[in-house]
Amino acid sequence: MDTSAVFARSTKGNDVHAAGSGELSGAQRTVLILMDGNRSAAEIHRVVAGICNGYSTITQLVDLGLVEKKPTAQIASVVRLIPQSMEMRTQLRKYATKTLADTLGPMADKVCLQLDRAQSDDNFIDALEKARGILMEFAGAARANAFSAHIDYLRGDPLSQKAAA
Repeated sequence: MDTSAVFARSTKGNDVHAAGSGELSGAQRTVLILMDGNRSAAEIHRVVAGICNGYSTITQLVDLGLVEKKPTAQIASVVRLIPQSMEMRTQLRKYATKTLADTLGPMADKVCLQLDRAQSDDNFIDALEKARGILMEFAGAARANAFSAHIDYLRGDPLSQKAAA
């Protein structure tokens, strides 16, 4: 399971949640309640670790059609639109490595090295996606989403710049 994935209740999941149906176990019901579209699988797993294995419970809820993986703004789609000038890549790399180092310390060294050594656009995109995934897992969805939004801003996305103003 992608631990950085964010899940939300499906229409069926909302109906079961609202009805308070007894067809779910206590652990399944707890995890279903936490599926608000803002928490990653890792965050939910940490919250429910005392009562169940969050990852397997999420998988059960997905199999029942009660939750679904929430589509996220993927960095790959953002970065592919960037004019790949060395200056732009350098600016993105500096931001990403500083954010990772400040947030995660030495745990981020491997991804920071990948960002530094990326030779092709695909390698650079992969490293940025790993950076976002690590932020999602260890710092939460809000930090990972802020990271993606700032990537948009740095690349000159007019919507991001308008929102920042």
